[in-house]
Amino acid sequence: MLKVVGASWLQTRISTYILVAVAIIGIGAIILSEFDQRVENDGIYSARVIYNRKSGYRVDFWGQNNDLANLPMGSARAYFKHQTHQTGWSILEIETSASFPDEIQAYSAGLLEGSLTWLLIHLHWYNTIATVCVGDRKAICDVVRQQLRDNSEVARSHAKLLGAEDPFWHMVRLFYAQLDGLKEGWNYELTRNQQEVEIPDEDFIWLAMVSDLSNFGLDDPQHAGIGGILLKNLTKQSDVKPLIALVHNTAAPYRKMLRLLKKYTFGYHINGEKNSERVPTRSIVLSSYPGALSSQDEYYGLYQEDIKNLMVLAGTPLTLSKDSQADLESKIHEDDEHSNRPNIVMTAAKIMAANWLATDVNSWSRTIARRDGSENTRQLLQWVILRPADSSVWFVEQHPVMTHAIDYSKIFLEKGYLFCDGNSLLSNQEKIKINKELTVETVETENNAEKIIENINLEDDKKITTEIIEPDSDKPKVGHEEYLNLFFKSLNSSIHFKFIEKELPSLIDTMTFRGDLETTPTAIGVIDSKVMLVNDQGLVDFQSTSGPPWSADQKTPFQWSKSFPSISHIGQPDKFMFASINPHWAWN
Repeated sequence: MLKVVGASWLQTRISTYILVAVAIIGIGAIILSEFDQRVENDGIYSARVIYNRKSGYRVDFWGQNNDLANLPMGSARAYFKHQTHQTGWSILEIETSASFPDEIQAYSAGLLEGSLTWLLIHLHWYNTIATVCVGDRKAICDVVRQQLRDNSEVARSHAKLLGAEDPFWHMVRLFYAQLDGLKEGWNYELTRNQQEVEIPDEDFIWLAMVSDLSNFGLDDPQHAGIGGILLKNLTKQSDVKPLIALVHNTAAPYRKMLRLLKKYTFGYHINGEKNSERVPTRSIVLSSYPGALSSQDEYYGLYQEDIKNLMVLAGTPLTLSKDSQADLESKIHEDDEHSNRPNIVMTAAKIMAANWLATDVNSWSRTIARRDGSENTRQLLQWVILRPADSSVWFVEQHPVMTHAIDYSKIFLEKGYLFCDGNSLLSNQEKIKINKELTVETVETENNAEKIIENINLEDDKKITTEIIEPDSDKPKVGHEEYLNLFFKSLNSSIHFKFIEKELPSLIDTMTFRGDLETTPTAIGVIDSKVMLVNDQGLVDFQSTSGPPWSADQKTPFQWSKSFPSISHIGQPDKFMFASINPHWAWN
């Protein structure tokens, strides 16, 4: 007899409910997945490094849409926002933990920077090195690479030998540890993304030390002294006293316009000993480039533990007169005949060491002035240094065999401004005393201003401070005070070059130079502008603009496809028409 086995009514109803529930869950999952796809990512990629003695370093990548304020800390953490095509800048912030040894901090920071910015590093290398080192230049590049390799070996050996006792050499050692980490992070990310690209080891040093290297004619020596630094006292125009504006414009080959704004907050110590004191500087904010561990624009904000204790450094390449240069080179050659020591510490490593160890301008200047080798080929720089807490202003010039540090505070208070374009302001620049023992010459402010400064003469004063009142003149009737007022109020304190070009023709030509607009076009000129407002409480506002200067009514924005389509600029925007930005850092 056939027995029919069936389910009860209750069992049937339960099964139906289960099927309906599964269907609802499935539909809900589809809806949620579609909704999730519509959630816009924030474009900020986060990561951290975990270090363990047994397992070594591990990088944790967390993708986008993270709560940066609560991002877990290992030996280091970082985030990166690639906005080159939206603003002209990419943003990178790295923080390390002081509970780890300094070398582990430095290497971890490098790992994060190399991995997060790996694509920018490759593109910048391709634009500035790979496409330049071809043809007749290939042999020269090979020589440069060998010199970089030799220099690195000597510097590393000195740092290893002397770092335990000398804080300067300890910082140099950390610079190279960070560079090693950057290279390893770049290689790691290449493997992770299954990319087959190779950059020679020496070229990572090249990217980091390029300030000391020739641009193989790309810098066009006829255009030396472009870009510059303008410091202006705005106290009379503000209810907040004092208020000082610092404008720093960088001039460089256009192929270098892949840009980064970075903040390093490292827990470094004076030396590698356990429980040694922390370095005075806690954080460094800088404008920079992919693969660089210093600014290379030479623009830094140094923050100590109290963030109100800020020191701002703005540098520009120093240009000496031909007679002075010839005289100095002759004396340098005589010194070199008695010394076989190589150029040991290159500019980038020395500046970053000085930045971390700086307690004040004097200590920073003395570190910069160190002679740890025959450093005759290092970059000569002119610096303006501002300490907002006490409104002190310093002027520093690095000549081949001597560094001059001048307390310019009283002169600045009297004149109300300081402008530097790389031409030496020292009145005795043609008679610089060669003194190997005295490396920093400090000039007190009691000296008469005219005895210290040479090229800020009466005629220049009139150009800068006098309002134009000619009734028939076609030029806008805007003096320097009014111009700066408009300048800093425009576009929420952003930099817009239509205000720059209303007055000050000689200064403006320097600060807004564009080689692409010359009679014989060249791919070099001002490539950015950073504007900082400070008072005695510290930073008031900061705005940075990427790209050659432009204005709606006079200068059209730079465009690669119209100006220099054959010059390698992979990864850069075609058209540089960006508003200024103010990066808001996540970590104090």
